[in-house]
Amino acid sequence: MESKLISEDSGMLSKLVVDAILQIAEKEEGGNKVDLDNIKVEKKAGGSIRNTQLIKGIVLDKEIVHSGMPTKIEKAKIALLNSALEIEKTEMSAEIRITDPTQMQMFLEEENRMLKSMVDKIHEVGANVLICQKGIDDIAQHYLAKQGILSVRRVKESDMTKLAKATGGRISSNIDDMTSKDLGSAELVEQRKVGDRKVDIC
Repeated sequence: MESKLISEDSGMLSKLVVDAILQIAEKEEGGNKVDLDNIKVEKKAGGSIRNTQLIKGIVLDKEIVHSGMPTKIEKAKIALLNSALEIEKTEMSAEIRITDPTQMQMFLEEENRMLKSMVDKIHEVGANVLICQKGIDDIAQHYLAKQGILSVRRVKESDMTKLAKATGGRISSNIDDMTSKDLGSAELVEQRKVGDRKVDIC
């Protein structure tokens, strides 16, 4: 706090630090216990030290994947998924020979149907927010947007763990096994512009 860079703002910053610690302190016999992993510092270029703020939630340095999705969800029900929302590629080399244009159409329609059924399952369990650790196919993004599900992809594993802890959700590996009991909750999930980038805040 006494370094040249921040000494002039040390009063404001030290109050933020104390407030942050008090938010996560857990009472124990003989004192308090603090797990510093429950505090995340997110740095953004473009503002001043006085723009520093304490967010009582989790900040993800990610943008919503599709422009047609809502940017703000109140009373959020959050699905946490650590597998891709994509059609899995086979491990071995494979060749598909298509001799008729209708075969190609059938192939594409089947892919679409599979992706739509994945999104339908997420919607059926009651999720209106999807946080995915891996990729989300463009077609799946389209169906998620149609269902009004705010979605973020390629979230770090450490952030997924923090989200599960903060929201009370369970990280699912398989969409088919997901139930409403696996969903986390938050009063608000929204995308905000910070500096020249957009971030999601739960």
